[in-house]
Amino acid sequence: MKFMKNDIIKSITIFLLLITANVIGTSQSDYKLAEQDSLALVAFYWATDGPNWTSNQAGFSMSDLSTEWQDTYDGQFNNWFDGPVKDWFGVKVEKRPIVNSVDSIYRVTWLWPVIGRRTDGQNLLNGYVPTEVGLLTALEQIRLNGNDGFTDELIPDELYQPTLRYFDTESCWFAGGLSDEFRNCTDIRKINIRYNFYDFMPNLDFVGEEGARNFEGSQWFYNSRLSYFYMERIVDFFYTISPNPMEFGFEARDMFDVGDEIEIVAPVGSSVEMVCNDAGVKEEFITYQWFKDGLSKFGKKDKTYSLASVKESDYGHYTTRIENEYVKSYDGNGNYGEVFTKGIHLVAEPATPTITKSFVANNGQYIDLYFSKTMTDATGFTEMKVSAEGREIAVESGLVHGRIDRQVRLFLEEAVKEGEMVTLSYDSEVIKDKNGGVLLSIADMEIENRTRFAPSILEAETTLDGSGIRVSFDYFIDPASLGSASFNVEGNTSYSVENVSLIDGDVDKDISKTILLTLSESISDSAEVITVQYMEGGINGLYGGSLEESDLIPVDNNVTVDRTTVVISFEDGSDALENVVIKGSWKATAVQLYDDGTNGDAVAADNIWTLETGLADDDYKWDVYSREIISSFDTITSVDTLGNVTLTLIPKTSNADSLLNGNFILEFSVGDDVVTGDTVYGIYNRDVIFNVKLDAGGDDVYLMGINDDWNDGFLMEALGDNVYTYTLPKLTAGDFLNYNYRKGESWENETPDTRTYTVKNGENVINDEFGIFSNVEEDEIANLKVFPNPSLDKKFTLEGFEGFKTLKIYNGLGQSVKQISIEHKSNLNLDLSPFQSGVYYLTAENLDIEKIVTFKLILN
Repeated sequence: MKFMKNDIIKSITIFLLLITANVIGTSQSDYKLAEQDSLALVAFYWATDGPNWTSNQAGFSMSDLSTEWQDTYDGQFNNWFDGPVKDWFGVKVEKRPIVNSVDSIYRVTWLWPVIGRRTDGQNLLNGYVPTEVGLLTALEQIRLNGNDGFTDELIPDELYQPTLRYFDTESCWFAGGLSDEFRNCTDIRKINIRYNFYDFMPNLDFVGEEGARNFEGSQWFYNSRLSYFYMERIVDFFYTISPNPMEFGFEARDMFDVGDEIEIVAPVGSSVEMVCNDAGVKEEFITYQWFKDGLSKFGKKDKTYSLASVKESDYGHYTTRIENEYVKSYDGNGNYGEVFTKGIHLVAEPATPTITKSFVANNGQYIDLYFSKTMTDATGFTEMKVSAEGREIAVESGLVHGRIDRQVRLFLEEAVKEGEMVTLSYDSEVIKDKNGGVLLSIADMEIENRTRFAPSILEAETTLDGSGIRVSFDYFIDPASLGSASFNVEGNTSYSVENVSLIDGDVDKDISKTILLTLSESISDSAEVITVQYMEGGINGLYGGSLEESDLIPVDNNVTVDRTTVVISFEDGSDALENVVIKGSWKATAVQLYDDGTNGDAVAADNIWTLETGLADDDYKWDVYSREIISSFDTITSVDTLGNVTLTLIPKTSNADSLLNGNFILEFSVGDDVVTGDTVYGIYNRDVIFNVKLDAGGDDVYLMGINDDWNDGFLMEALGDNVYTYTLPKLTAGDFLNYNYRKGESWENETPDTRTYTVKNGENVINDEFGIFSNVEEDEIANLKVFPNPSLDKKFTLEGFEGFKTLKIYNGLGQSVKQISIEHKSNLNLDLSPFQSGVYYLTAENLDIEKIVTFKLILN
């Protein structure tokens, strides 16, 4: 049965990729969803028992939604896998730009597979949220409320994307809590986690004051197991912004079983102190009442309950009823019920630990076990025996981890495969918990196998300069798994692999199907027969299974000795950059640049870096990066059972930033010893001069809209003859400007329309006329024609251009891509077929009227 289900998953995945991979061809509006989003939705469907969702049953429609949900729901009502993804129930897709590209693609922004709030109506999702949700890197809203099939399951950290704004798991009864990865969600606007078993979460200070003021509606934390220790920190943060308890809609009432369950082993006659650390730390606002086995202990109203000499009758289950007026005073709803802590179990002998949950990880390389008690590393987890479809797999090591050390990760000598039945056995009785409780024997306990589709190698090719080999897979590769990979590269000699790294993906930088093997010695012979073989290591798919040892794979040898000298220059107009590298499509690794006369840079310390290299005839892309490491530290606070507070600093981010502004990279071509395209780039060194001519003077003139300033603007300098000017200094090529002019209190054209301009490499001078949105009079261009537009074959016919001298073609980023001399020509043909589809701009200079006219060209 499992085999059949896995076959179905693969079939539907392939089908899904086919229906979402329609390349834009006949129209700009053609629908194309990012492949990574398709895979994430398929994984989510199967992990949550998609075939049995209410919404996947015959006849499901709007009437099946609760009344309130009908008024708020924004989505489709078709069965999943029935038609394009944009029409699936609970899924919303929107077009998003692709990083380092002028293109865009549809991404999943909403995942709302729910039919009502709480128990008003359930869609019968049952299972768990898969880690593949990490592929939804444009996700803004996830709402799973009203689906208690998630009871005691955990939210994966991969869900916490920086794009996430709405996080709603009301009445799902998830276990665990919101990990510190939730701090990635710096743009969060709505948190609804009531009616869950969450017992920890980070402070909300990571959103800052602006983020807190952007919260929408009430933030619901109540009816969970969150200690008031966590709630106090959030209130403290809110108080730094506003004393008004209604400002942020904070609600934390009616918690239950808060804190952590504790076992205290105490022989008869010993002394014991039981401490309640779950009510917070602001003692002046806190009251306590201790209970034993559900009965109130008269007079026991302190934080600490002490027993000088334990008697048999003292053994039992102790809880504390707590109240925190500090948290309560800031709650937007003061309707508080009784709040009790989890139990402190006072026992003479430790209880036996048990495994409460277990599953094989996505990559098949380890098993996660969840225990009922706090475990210790000083035990023999390697004594556990794992079987996968009869294969015995040794446990290499065990790691105790998690917030309260109740999780054990078993690292396996060999990866489990997708669909295999996995069992765990244990008979040594040497594994113990922190209090000495002994784990009893286990016989063939079935482990849930969450191993995913394993990637395999499709093809391999050398880089043009022979310094590396690109290896392409049929599935996204986890970059974190590349460190231990071992490849064998053979040709006329054996080549040593110096480094294995991920090539940037088409949509997201870290989501890619291609890796680079950088060789310690370059391949120089274009006729050499090369093979590559994956030998061993832990390479696995991104949220996918592990790569098996491969056969010998032939490598397409693209090495060439016919080269054209190419000079690439980068100028730092900010005078501030130091650690700069170029990443190019022709090189397997980044090239370090030095502003000291090396790499062809003739003058040291002039803030210009120049790379000289030899390249074969081809199209190339390049980007320039600052390798400055940006590190910040997060403070993690923990409190142990004795009330000791520990503050831990952990590094939060480390990255290298592209110096190109906006979603584009630079391109150039080499052919017949000629280099064309963008081989020069400058940062913060492009002055943009705005000149505007008025029909009459008399009032001050302002440049409006720069940096979204539509209130004050920049006062422009009068040059005479009703001409005004203003210079914006040191902008970056690719910056997109929206702007307009204001004369006194009168807006240009007296409409909300704005002008736009993209900063380009080279001179940036804008000559406008107040109230006129084209650069020449209408009657002067009435006879100019550019057709067909849009053009399917990227070829245009131009008519009426007598008197014009030159044509220049710019891409959507303001970069010049073509220039044609047309002096004394009236009709001509313009062939742009070598260029990618998209929006371009044609400008023509008129010799007689000394004006420039601009047309928008659409290449389909």
